[in-house]
Parts: sequence; structure tokens; C-alpha cells
Amino acid sequence: MEVLVSQKINCELKFSYIEIYNEQVNDLLNKETDVKCKVREHPQTGPYVENVKEHIVVEYTQFIKLLEFGSNKRKTASTLMNDVSSRSHAVITLTLKQTKFESQNNGDFGDASEEMVSSIKLVDLAGSERMKKTQIYGQTERVKEGTLINKSLTVLGRCIYALATTKPKSSIVVPYRDSVLTYILKENLAGNSKTCMLFCVSPLDYEETSQTLNYANEVKKITTSAIANKTKLSTVPINWEELQHSEQNIVCALKKDIDKLTQKLANLELEKHAKSNSQQDPPQKFERLLEYLDRRSSKLEFENKYLKSVLAEKNNHILELSKHIDYLHRDYENLYLSYKRSQMFNVEKSRLQLMKEVETCCKSINKDLDLFDPSRF
Repeated sequence: MEVLVSQKINCELKFSYIEIYNEQVNDLLNKETDVKCKVREHPQTGPYVENVKEHIVVEYTQFIKLLEFGSNKRKTASTLMNDVSSRSHAVITLTLKQTKFESQNNGDFGDASEEMVSSIKLVDLAGSERMKKTQIYGQTERVKEGTLINKSLTVLGRCIYALATTKPKSSIVVPYRDSVLTYILKENLAGNSKTCMLFCVSPLDYEETSQTLNYANEVKKITTSAIANKTKLSTVPINWEELQHSEQNIVCALKKDIDKLTQKLANLELEKHAKSNSQQDPPQKFERLLEYLDRRSSKLEFENKYLKSVLAEKNNHILELSKHIDYLHRDYENLYLSYKRSQMFNVEKSRLQLMKEVETCCKSINKDLDLFDPSRF
């Protein structure tokens, strides 16, 4: 996200964490305990979970804290096979929104020209259970949990088998709504997505491994066509004079409509007709204005972030240059000191050599003086 700022691309990451426990959706990031959420379906984007709290993530440490908080609230229990057995399916949703800014002139920062939204789901499926292996006889709550886990996994298998068949898609009814898990993952299983499924196999249980591999073989047959959710944004500016003029016209029109309504209260049909006429044009104008102001504020926020990144990059460059200068200065000082030391060493060496030569000459002169001393003749 920080790297893309320098490319004039603003990223916004939202994080949500839910679990499907006993065919009910719980928001794991909500501080209130056992908050139930309902699954709805949008006509364009598909199924979604209503009233789930989405957190805007800026740093990796923030993401880790949210992940740990949600994982600690997950439903677990002890069985014969696992001390901390998952009693629910978990779904992490990362919603990434990228807004690209482009400028016509080199000196201008530019406006938002393109928007791309990606929804990434990370799903942790609870394992299927057999009472013969888990030994949860007599534990009503554990039996209910295991039954509903097996039911959701069975529905998932039926959906995968239906999607993997070679029959025409129009003649196949995929039972997404038979389970909350498959209903939430409808778009991921056969919609506009790229999907990867990981299977766990082991040589310790031949029967389970064989069934898992057959399951995986069916999954390989499913094909999806993923297309990037890109939207071109309108960069046409609002004509404020026209908007002001139209606002005055709207006020005048509303006044006239009020006068008409006061005159036609006696007739219900005419009153309804007047109400429908008075509510046609103004909302569209105000919606355009609100949309423009929202884009403008997001552009200013991102422009501030972009300038901060450019300034930080320049500061880093200046810091690197100052470090390089300091290094050269220290290197020069070290070279100067070593040169002074070598020069002093050479001077001392020359002095010692000269002293030796002087001493030798003095000895030679003393010998000559002893040899030619007049008192000896």
C-alpha cells in the first residue's frame, strides 16, 4: 500500500472476521458476545453478511491484533481426536479498494479516474466428525455441533458435485441456500473469482484420505472466469453556476408545488400526483453534489498522503547523502591521521639514524684525537 502511493494509487483495506456456528453467523470482531448476523443477497455483488463490523487496516500489527482477538472468540471444544477442536467454520474477508489518480497536465495532481474493488475470503473449514472416533456420546451440545458441521460440509460437497458436472449450467440447480456456509461462498465457488482449496491427507487413515482425494478430484473440474472489478470514474467537473441557478429554480419550483398542494388537498388523486412531481428532480441534483464532494474529500486526503510519501522519500535521500558525507569526512580524518603518524614515524626514524651517525662520527674523532695527541710524542 505504501509503495502504490508513489504511483498515485490510493489503497483502502477493510477486515472482517466471522464464524458459522450451528448454522448461525457470529461477528468475532464485535466486543459484544454472540452477536448474530443474517445473510442477505445483493442483486449485483451477491450474498453478504448484514451488520458485520469492518475494520480499516493500515498496519500489519493492527491486523495481527484483530486476528488474535477474533481467533480467541472462536468456538472450540475438547474431543477424543483433538483437545482444541474447531466447532465452527471461520471466514476472514479482506476488502481491498484501489483508486487510481491521473492528471491531464504534468503539473496537476489529477482526479480519480479508475476504481477497483477486490474481496478476498480466507476460509477455515471445520473437519467432519464421526462419533465413533470423537467419543462424544451423551454430550448433547457437542453432538448438535458435529451434526451441523457434517450437514454444511455435505451441502458443500453437493454444490461442488453440481458445479463439476458436464451438464449444461442452465439445467443444474446448485443448492447454495441449503447451508449458510455455501450461501456465503456462492460467489467464490462459481462466481467472478479465483478460488484455491487446500486438502489435508494422511497415510494413517486410508479411508479418510481416499474420500478426501476423490473430493479434491471433483473440485479440480470446476472452472471460474475472473474479471477485475474496475470502474471508470467520471472526471467531468460540476458547473457551480449552473448548480446555483438550478438550486434557485428548485426553490421556486418547490414553492409553486406547495401552493398547488394547499389548493388540492381535497382531491387525493391530485395530491398524490403533485407529490410525485415535487420529488422527481431535486434529489438527483443533491446526490450528484454529495458524490462529487465525497470524491473531492477522498482526493484531498490521498493527495496529502502522496505529498507526505514524496517528502519522506526526499528526506531519506537527504539522510543518505548526509550519511555519505559523514562517511567521507571520517575517512578523510582517518587518512589524515594515518598520514601524520607515518610522517612522524619517518621523522623519528631519520632522527634516530642521524643520532647514530653523529655518535659514530664522535667515536671516530675521539680515536683520531687519541692517536694524534701531542703528549704521546
